[in-house]
Amino acid sequence: MLRFVLLISFLPFLQFAGDTKDPAAGHSYHGDAFNQGPRQAARLMGGVGAINFDITTSSDKTKLFFLQGVGQLHGFWYFEAERSFRQAAITEKKCAMAYWGMAMANIINEERARALLAKAYDYSEGITEREQMYIDSYAVRIGLPKDAKERQKFLDDPKKFKPKSNEKGRREKYVKELEKIVLKFDDLEAKAFLVMNLWNNTYKGHKLNSHVAVNSLLSEIFAEQPMHPSHHYKIHLWDKKKPEEALESAAKGGPSAPSIAHMWHMPGHIYSRLHRFADAAWQQEASARTDHRHMMRDFVLPDQIHNFAHNNEWLTRTLINLGDVERAYSLARNMIELPRHPKYNTLKKGSANYGRQRIFQLLNTCELWETAIAIKETPYLESTDILKEQMKRLRLLGRAYYSLGEIAEGDDILVAAKKLQPEIIKEAEKEHEEKLKKEAEEAAKKKKKDSDKAEKKPKKEKVAEVDNKKDKQEKKKEKKRGKSKNEEVAEDTIKELILLKAIAENRLQKELKNYKDLSGLDKWFEAQVYLLSGKHEEALKITEKAYKDNKNKVVHMARHIEALYKSDKKEEAKKIFAELRKVSQYTDLTMRPVQRLSPIAKEFGYPIDWRLKMAVAKDLGQRPNIKSLGPFRWRPMKADGWQLKDATGKAIDFEKVNHGQPMIVIFYLGAECLHCVEQLNAFAPEKEKFEKAGIKLMAVSLENVEDLKKSVGKYSVNGKFPFPIVSDEKLEIFKKYKCFDDFENMALHGTFLIDSLGYIRWLDISYDPFTKTEFLLKESQRLLSQPQDIVYGTLAGIISSWFIAGISNTEHGMLNFEILRAGIKKI
Repeated sequence: MLRFVLLISFLPFLQFAGDTKDPAAGHSYHGDAFNQGPRQAARLMGGVGAINFDITTSSDKTKLFFLQGVGQLHGFWYFEAERSFRQAAITEKKCAMAYWGMAMANIINEERARALLAKAYDYSEGITEREQMYIDSYAVRIGLPKDAKERQKFLDDPKKFKPKSNEKGRREKYVKELEKIVLKFDDLEAKAFLVMNLWNNTYKGHKLNSHVAVNSLLSEIFAEQPMHPSHHYKIHLWDKKKPEEALESAAKGGPSAPSIAHMWHMPGHIYSRLHRFADAAWQQEASARTDHRHMMRDFVLPDQIHNFAHNNEWLTRTLINLGDVERAYSLARNMIELPRHPKYNTLKKGSANYGRQRIFQLLNTCELWETAIAIKETPYLESTDILKEQMKRLRLLGRAYYSLGEIAEGDDILVAAKKLQPEIIKEAEKEHEEKLKKEAEEAAKKKKKDSDKAEKKPKKEKVAEVDNKKDKQEKKKEKKRGKSKNEEVAEDTIKELILLKAIAENRLQKELKNYKDLSGLDKWFEAQVYLLSGKHEEALKITEKAYKDNKNKVVHMARHIEALYKSDKKEEAKKIFAELRKVSQYTDLTMRPVQRLSPIAKEFGYPIDWRLKMAVAKDLGQRPNIKSLGPFRWRPMKADGWQLKDATGKAIDFEKVNHGQPMIVIFYLGAECLHCVEQLNAFAPEKEKFEKAGIKLMAVSLENVEDLKKSVGKYSVNGKFPFPIVSDEKLEIFKKYKCFDDFENMALHGTFLIDSLGYIRWLDISYDPFTKTEFLLKESQRLLSQPQDIVYGTLAGIISSWFIAGISNTEHGMLNFEILRAGIKKI
């Protein structure tokens, strides 16, 4: 009923809104390009790199924010770079280079970059030749015409505009344009951007003819400014070529721009390539902590940050390589716990996806079978409607049950896998049919195009072409559909579970007669099958390859030692054990692949704790106390309290309303905002569902009390509005919750989930309101179901998380005093 009332009431306004040239509420007055990106003011943060870049400006603040933006560009911190450049444009509205910077910060969105760079041309009168060359060169890169009339064609219809040259050609020309700036002005920043583009172009098929030549350019930069953030580019340059060449830059990368998380992350590339996983883990943890500090301060959801999820999943992989079970599990679990958003983070992309992948990797690699069973019905390992994910889950659980000798439970998993297999086949057939349909449509288009061309050719050529096409089409029809990857995985899963069951029931040799080919099995399981069958050489081929391909990775070393020992190659096993001791300082001795080495270690004369303390490398430079960079895990932010009046003039105290009950708080822009009405239309009918879940709904409007009274009266049903609305006419609360564009002095739409303790657990701030109510209800229930002690990081939370992980299980290893003490110390 409410939906109908609201829409009818707004029909007159809808007509008016269609005629006006003013942007919709929350949208930028400068065009669509300015709707996106940061809308809150920048601050001078420091620690973004030693930059020297002269621009035409009469404002010291403009210059400082501009320099900050350039440093952030070098650190690929594009969102914050754009914020800095926007702030520079606010302090001096006609600063052409500020708009150049905004465009540079949007290289992954060329259409938007073109719109931003067009503004630079609007204010280019009076700038230096060097500045104009920077603007013109980037116009070449993104395909923005330099000619004003041609540029206007793009501005008139950005969606239909197509650059005259292709991207590859534009990239090549941009390099030459940067070279011109370098040659004419010996410009350090132009050298830095030149290096970046020479390396980056290789991802688009361009050839880098000489790493040494590009490195010489970097040497010129560092000779002038030793701590320039171009250390980032040197790491990329040598990462896949000769990583040891970038060790000096790995040591200086983070310190050269310590406020930028990605600058701490990048040295991890080099240390990982050199199999120095402890050093790589330190770098990635430093990056995570730096990102967490920034996000928690500025109300930013984790996956809004470029490369955040990638960094944390890489850190988890690195911790697995070290055998650091506790921290790897904690971080992977945290990635799953993080707030999700349909734009940034779902089970198909972002932290949730990565976290689930790493949970699987950790449980399988470290053989944490009790843990897998303990969390199988929790959000960390829950069932999904993604068939390949479900088969992957069943494979893990089958391994766990059969490995623990719980045959009946394993049989249930095997039955479930067999039942799922036809669904996977059906899905593959459907995908194949869709593929054929698409190919047929494309072929029809091509046929028409070829037919049009053929009309211009001699008759003999036409006949020959038609005959050739018929032959090709007949061959395509004869070709049968091959098995999809998912179908192969399903078959391999069932085969592996059948063999695991046979091992659990002591009848492996009998079952093996049914399988001539063991390909598709987990490699370590395949090696185990060979060991149990007495085929030691076949087993050693597998474990030796894994050991060599995964240098210094603890589990692969441990498994090869075990295989060598069981194959009576004890001297070789002892040699590799000596290597393992040097890289296992952080290894959990209770995880199965390592625990199985205990009797071997005893025979070799090693102590119970045979791990050796790693020597600190001398090429790391000066590292700060890692805790000073920020918290290890992202935590929700505390919501500001407020007292605001409702439509009756009654003062509503946020803390009293919020106390003991979670809330969805909607910041809306008033009765004249059509989008806001759509949002209220979306949430009002769902009020009962939210309340049933224990969640209140409340709205904060920028209308004054009198206007609010009129609006509420206008849209009430039976004299009541579905949920409370309060007035924030002074926009004080809008600003506190960052629902405000500081650059254009306007309110923005905001939607927040605030828990019963007053912490912001989820948020969306945008030029458009959030209307996906079903998603938000489900996400709110997921977030609010998480134990508070884990969410807020109390000691109880850490201990309970260990027990959830199954680490307390006696078959995996009891919690000991040293582990507990380490946990307390981390707090």
